Amino acid sequence: MVWSLLVACRPPQPDPQEPPASTDSATPPPQHSESSPLTTDTGGPPIPPGPHNVLLVLLDDLGAEKIGAYGENAQTNTPVIDGLAGTGMLFMNAWSYPTCTPTRAALQSGRHGRRTGIGAIQQPEDPDFVADPRERLLPGLLSAGASGWSTAMYGKWHLQPFDEPLAVGWSEWAGSYVNLVGLDGAEPSYYAWRKTGIDGVGVSWHTYATVDTTDDAIRAVTTLPEPWLVHVSYNAPHLPYEAPPPELHTRDLRSSSAAKLQYAMLEAADTELGRLLSAMDPEVRAHTTVFVLGDNGSPGPLLDDPSRTGGKGSLFDSGIRVPFLVSGPLVRAPGTRSEALVSVVDVVPTLLEVAGVDARALPGVRDPARPLVLDGRSLLPVLGDPERVVHATLFADRFEPNGFGPYARDESAIRDQRYKLIRDRITGKESFHRYGEGGHYEGRNLLQDGLGVGQQEAYERLSEAMDAQLRAMAADEPLP
Repeated sequence: MVWSLLVACRPPQPDPQEPPASTDSATPPPQHSESSPLTTDTGGPPIPPGPHNVLLVLLDDLGAEKIGAYGENAQTNTPVIDGLAGTGMLFMNAWSYPTCTPTRAALQSGRHGRRTGIGAIQQPEDPDFVADPRERLLPGLLSAGASGWSTAMYGKWHLQPFDEPLAVGWSEWAGSYVNLVGLDGAEPSYYAWRKTGIDGVGVSWHTYATVDTTDDAIRAVTTLPEPWLVHVSYNAPHLPYEAPPPELHTRDLRSSSAAKLQYAMLEAADTELGRLLSAMDPEVRAHTTVFVLGDNGSPGPLLDDPSRTGGKGSLFDSGIRVPFLVSGPLVRAPGTRSEALVSVVDVVPTLLEVAGVDARALPGVRDPARPLVLDGRSLLPVLGDPERVVHATLFADRFEPNGFGPYARDESAIRDQRYKLIRDRITGKESFHRYGEGGHYEGRNLLQDGLGVGQQEAYERLSEAMDAQLRAMAADEPLP
């Protein structure tokens, strides 16, 4: 990463390309109180009658730029996902966490890592950190409603700080406990890997992992009582980079590189997602909403634009801006794009509202006498109107080791519609960026040249917002 220190003694410099100060210091987008995360905008459309099924698809190591619907490169081929975007809503400004485990924890809890203690990847051989047993993940939260949802998850887990998938509420699970593990000491392979079944026993498996996850998911969506939540957590297109079965992609891999193989693996996952959707009864499909997300940005060496810094593991947009789309009956404005700021933490409150579960009626984690605090907000209002605002700012961070400190690494990022601040609390270094008109990646580090008056006001506003959010999360209190 390229960082700069804010030189406090340097007076703010005018920027000839910057709008007048009054523009940059204008009131930010309307703020929605986060003290009641499940209280949606009452102007949103009503939830259509159920039952509502949800297919939650997570792809591994995949930045937004790899999906064709975003229109950011011509090399990719994702017709199924693009088709879902064309009939649903595509979010242009969606953030995850920069690595796998923290995103999965945030996705299933609706809470940022500062609350759960999960800010870094945790492998089985790493020092143990165990999440508070009072933390509730998505299937357990849904069980608080009256609907009696069926739940199943297939594919990659990689949430070692929590218990086994079945112990946290998933009724069914099978897949890879962490990343793919090779057999008998061999290198990992999508064709020869260790699969953990519902009995918790790992077995040698030779079905191509993407196909195997899809096979399991097809069994679930065709047999589970409705309403159901099926979470399909593909390993693809995470390494190892290997040629998929030829019938699943259209790439010429005779001269293969990691980038070409990753594209082929993504196309294979897209093909298999199409097979999963086609296997559903049309009537069931008609009342199923599909979410498709990535867990973090693409690895740095595989970024399509070499001018972008960071990639997976960084807090630049190349590391945390991910594909995020919703398609199905909950989308009341189909075929649209939204510039709303959204996050992986928004999935939980969205589904809880659909299920009729009010998180404020659930006990808190650190203080059961207080209501459960979620950081996400229901996306139902914006699914009805892509112009709606659900967050005034987005937050993501990376800290390690997992837990509540002290940390050897401690970085955070916050953005609004126009600016972004990244801060390293170990070194004190910062970078501050502006988004160009219609841009979805941060621009150059403005601290290198000194800030204009409006930029200084924006910096101070985001700095105060970051500090306030960190204080609230440290106390497990609602965001300000």
